[in-house]
Amino acid sequence: GKMMQKMFMQMPRQVRLQQITSVGAMRTFYYPDQHHHHLNQEPHVLAKRIIKVCGDRLRHIDPNRWDGVPVTFKTHWNDENDAMDIKTCVLMHDAVENEFNIEIDDRKHLLQSVQDVFHYVMSMHAAV
Repeated sequence: GKMMQKMFMQMPRQVRLQQITSVGAMRTFYYPDQHHHHLNQEPHVLAKRIIKVCGDRLRHIDPNRWDGVPVTFKTHWNDENDAMDIKTCVLMHDAVENEFNIEIDDRKHLLQSVQDVFHYVMSMHAAV
């Protein structure tokens, strides 16, 4: 486990995303006109948007686990044993990056929940 995870994390992101084949075709929807719209959004509006993005991607990645499951501010994507699921984190980073036009360096950050994503996006907001 640990050794494989380490090797996986050291690969460039594109390679990692290609390695995660079980996900099938990742369709990323990209709206250029949304550039930086998140920067002036009210926190509750931002939270709603993050919940939607995370929910959509979770249902796309793992419909068996997520179909019909309400995604909330408290939702996380650890595995059944409550251990960090790095592959899912990387896929979630991808969804969040596309939605908000930001970079998440997953060698430094592994966002494991809606709350993590919210705080990360808010911190990017503060940095702009």
